[in-house]
Amino acid sequence: MVIALCAVLFVLSGFGRDHGSVAMRSLQFCDLRHSLQPNWDADRLPDRLIDIRRGEWWRLVTPIFLHGDVLHLLFNMIMFHVFARVIEMRKGAAVLGLLVLLTALPSNAAQGLAPSTWGTLSGGPFFLGMSGVVYGLMGYLWMKTVFDPGSGLFVSAGTVVFLLGWMTLGLTGIFQDALPMANLAHTVGLLAGMFLGYVTSLRT
Repeated sequence: MVIALCAVLFVLSGFGRDHGSVAMRSLQFCDLRHSLQPNWDADRLPDRLIDIRRGEWWRLVTPIFLHGDVLHLLFNMIMFHVFARVIEMRKGAAVLGLLVLLTALPSNAAQGLAPSTWGTLSGGPFFLGMSGVVYGLMGYLWMKTVFDPGSGLFVSAGTVVFLLGWMTLGLTGIFQDALPMANLAHTVGLLAGMFLGYVTSLRT
C-alpha cells in the first residue's frame, strides 16, 4: 500500500516536477508557495513551520511519500520493499506502520528544522523522499540481526555496507550539486531505527 501510494503521488505531482501540484503543496514540510512571499525566510524556524503551526501536523510525516524523479522513486521503493517485506511478514502490518511513523518523524523533523549552515548536514523545508525511513528500517533490522537473531528479522552485511557507503558518500558532499541528498534525514533515520531495533531486542 505504501509503495502504491508513493507511485500514485509521483504521478499526481507531475513525476516529481510539478511543485505547484496539490500533492506537492499539501504534503511537503511546508508549501513551496510561501517562498514567493517577500517577507518569508527559509532560515527562520517560524517560517519553515508556517503550515504545521496552522495545524497541518501530517506534514511532519508526508514528505516521505513524495519523490523527485523516477530513479529517486525506484531506488527508495526497491529498498523499502526489501526491508519492509521482512518486517511485515514477521511482525505484521501494524508494527511496520509504527516503525515507518517512528522513523519518519525524527528524520523529517531533523531535515526540516536544522540550520542551512551545517554543510552536508544542512536542513531546509523543501525535501522529499522515503530514504530516511529506508535507513531507519535498515537500522532496525541491523540491530535485530546482531542482538536478536532468533527474531527472524535479518539484513545482510552486504546491504548494510552498501547503504552505509552510500550515506558516507553523501556526507562527503561530492554529489551535492548533481544529486542533492537529505543527509541529515538519512543519519537521523538510521539512528532512530537502530535505537528501536536495539531497545526491542532487549525486551525479547
